[in-house]
Amino acid sequence: MLEQAEKDLIVTEFSYGGECIFGLSKDLVINSVFFDFLHNTSNEQLLNQIQYLNNSNKEFKGEVPIVNNSGQIITSLLSVHFIFDEETGKKKVLLIITDIHERKEFEMALRFKNEELVAAEEELKATNDELKYVNEEIQRRNIDLRKINDKLIDSEEKFRELAENTNDAFWLRDQNDLIYINPSFEKVWGRSRSEIFDNPQNLDKWVHPDDRNRYSKWIDFGIFSNLKTFSEQYRIIKSDGSIRWLWSRIHPVYDGEGKVYRIAGIASDITEQKETEDALVRAKEKAMESDNLKSAFLANISHEIRTPMNGILGFIELLNDPTLDSAIREQYIGIISKSSKQLLQIINDIIDISKIEANQVKIDTKECNINSAMRDIYLFYQNDKVMLEKSNLLIKLDLPLEEEYAKVYSDESRLRQILMNLLDNAFKFTFEGEIVIGYKISDNKNIEFYIKDTGIGIPIEQYHLVFERFRQVDDSSTRKFGGTGLGLSISEGLVKLMGGNIWFESEPDKGSTFYFTLPYLPVNRRIIEPEPETLQQEPKLNDKIILIVEDDEINFEYLYTILEPTEAIIIHAGSGEDAIRVFSSNKDINLILMDIRLPGISGYEAMKAIKEQNPSIPIIAQTAFAMAEDNLKCLEQGFDDYIAKPINRKLLIRMIQKQIYYQ
Repeated sequence: MLEQAEKDLIVTEFSYGGECIFGLSKDLVINSVFFDFLHNTSNEQLLNQIQYLNNSNKEFKGEVPIVNNSGQIITSLLSVHFIFDEETGKKKVLLIITDIHERKEFEMALRFKNEELVAAEEELKATNDELKYVNEEIQRRNIDLRKINDKLIDSEEKFRELAENTNDAFWLRDQNDLIYINPSFEKVWGRSRSEIFDNPQNLDKWVHPDDRNRYSKWIDFGIFSNLKTFSEQYRIIKSDGSIRWLWSRIHPVYDGEGKVYRIAGIASDITEQKETEDALVRAKEKAMESDNLKSAFLANISHEIRTPMNGILGFIELLNDPTLDSAIREQYIGIISKSSKQLLQIINDIIDISKIEANQVKIDTKECNINSAMRDIYLFYQNDKVMLEKSNLLIKLDLPLEEEYAKVYSDESRLRQILMNLLDNAFKFTFEGEIVIGYKISDNKNIEFYIKDTGIGIPIEQYHLVFERFRQVDDSSTRKFGGTGLGLSISEGLVKLMGGNIWFESEPDKGSTFYFTLPYLPVNRRIIEPEPETLQQEPKLNDKIILIVEDDEINFEYLYTILEPTEAIIIHAGSGEDAIRVFSSNKDINLILMDIRLPGISGYEAMKAIKEQNPSIPIIAQTAFAMAEDNLKCLEQGFDDYIAKPINRKLLIRMIQKQIYYQ
């Protein structure tokens, strides 16, 4: 997309397809002067074309050569459209450039095959002429029949050489039977020779049902009376169920008296070409749909901005009345405050969705308390329901984790934003009943948040619209309930950026439940699995062998002191190499406690080498990392668990017991 700026056209949008065609990144092209950009890439012809069209405001569609950053010439289809922004008065130029280089090569290949067919037809005609000449010679001179037979054999060999060395399907038939098919016929149709010759009528059945009438009208023997060439495109269904597009041409073959006594056909597989054409059509339709959606979005945004702005400006003007009493004045100030917050929310939504689309949102992962965050949100909406006069609406809060384990690594600001967007949505469409906000720990790896309401629900046929940008479930809801329709789209984008998923369940008139997951990265590691009743308060690891891999003597002494009361047998290795050697000579080891930072090979490398010997051996990583992603890396690399320094004695013993007895 280009925008007129004084005498220049500035590049404002540059798609991924443009990067591929020109071989330039979006960052280098955006905000550049378009004509300078074309001149620098040796695209003089395209430059002259755009200059002419821009000066004359003429739209254009045609083929142009484009030189990419590597100097390669790419045949492209150029469409130029002009858009005039009535608000800014600026002209915008929409360029759609489609790489049709492969399609042109395909068309050239088709022309070459057509030329081969013409040559084959000429060869057939020459053969017919030769046969006619032979017949005349027999009648006039009584030539030796052996010589005539030699010429016929030679002609047939030439014909077969042509037919059997093409990749296209070639066939001959007379008025009664199929006479000949070349080897490629079987490949193109995906059928064996016996299937074809045993019942030639099956060819009709293998044509796609929607194309059979079109196929039958020219394959029928009416060609013997019409005496003309036919050409048609149709689909076939191969034996493996795949559907392919064929382009067939049928030609009459004449005898010595000029009568049609056979027909010859050739069929080319054009599936790739048809798919390319369909993709171009879909891309055009998608572009038009996108333009329509953005236009509708801008119209809605204009309305949403003007509504609170009218409330702000209108009541500010009313405040100038010196005769207003204090109660009315406070009421007006409240309306101005409410309208200002509404306007600010709209602006924030627009900024957020723009950042998400431009991949400019940065996730700031740090320690936070999800219980505390959700309590704040709960109290905010408890107060808000009074303000909105929804006293019949009950709000519930479900916080299953104890405070110690509710401390996680996440982006608290974005988490609050997601929850509030989903709660805003629930509040908007729920008038009585209840809204429940809560979470649960899923498979000890994810937190599954949920917001459940008893609102109006969503019809199943409108599910696909819920997370779409620039639109809401229906226009009537937009008018009745207001809003930009961006909240759920923003939430979906943020959840994905934070490594989670979002989905919903809904039933009309019964309500909706929105779910989303985020990685569960607790600050204080906790074993979530239920523990057997036989688990002792002070577990004994009776004669279990534990290998501690630790290069720091003080840390080893601390770990030894912790584990000594458990009656476990402790073995020490001071490096990764020692750990591999000790494990190789002692396969009775039950668990390994591995420091990550070791002299020589790292704890990661030592762990992988030991896992190659025995994949089932539990190995717990000792980490001194403060960042959640570093701790998560331990699990991704293959450690069975991790514990952060400084090490909690009870947590370590419970973790070891879990890995040895219950893993």
